[in-house]
Amino acid sequence: MKEREARLKRKLLLGLLACTCLGAATAAALPASAAAADNRLQMEVRYFIPQVDATAKSDKIHIVNESGSEVNFKDTLGVDNKAVPEVRASWKDWTFDYVNLHQSGDRVLDNAIIYEGDIFPAGGEPTHTKLNVDYFALNWKHNLHTASNYQAYWNAGLKVIRIDTSVSGAGQSSGKTFTGGIPTVGLGVSAYLDESKRLSLNGEVSGMTLGGRGHVLDLEMGLKYQPSRQFNLALGYRLLDAKLDRDDERASYKAYGPFIGLGVNF
Repeated sequence: MKEREARLKRKLLLGLLACTCLGAATAAALPASAAAADNRLQMEVRYFIPQVDATAKSDKIHIVNESGSEVNFKDTLGVDNKAVPEVRASWKDWTFDYVNLHQSGDRVLDNAIIYEGDIFPAGGEPTHTKLNVDYFALNWKHNLHTASNYQAYWNAGLKVIRIDTSVSGAGQSSGKTFTGGIPTVGLGVSAYLDESKRLSLNGEVSGMTLGGRGHVLDLEMGLKYQPSRQFNLALGYRLLDAKLDRDDERASYKAYGPFIGLGVNF
């Protein structure tokens, strides 16, 4: 656990450092002037291609004869990686983000598991698993510094994650839903990379830890190309990492990978 938290902190610091250094270098290379705020409604649809790692455990969810063990949805239950849709809407200083991470898989179990009290035996027919995750984020950002080619800001918001799971096989079916909301704070940078202001580098990280109750980390970096005032194209990398820990129930979910996006400005 300590090693995992250390890796998350390193990713967070590296993301912030990269955004800050690249943005500062770009701002220094180009002439600065006041920038007008964009008050248009912006809609963006993304195609997110993540690798997924998810686990769950409780006194009713564990490997048989291994009380306290985790059930891994990918390694134990065979849930496949799958490209998923994402929708973002921005207006003035507000951004709403929704990611629909619905995945499934089939696997003949190597080890018998208990899921919500039902025993799913090893061997025999494949066990079918559904892992449906809905991720909602509402953020408000406040400017730290703006120039003609560079903007740095901080943000505050709320992240809500709903992890809906089901396991079926051997003539039975069991399910469990984990839901939690965590307030977050973060930093972001946007820097133009050309004189025509069509190509920009963007980075943002936000999150919060609640100690033993859970955490959330949302990090992304990427390029955006705007061929016209109405449209833009995005290409980047996204990391979502969340853990919900309540009483004797724990669920963790991580999705990381590239994305492509198409945005429309109204």
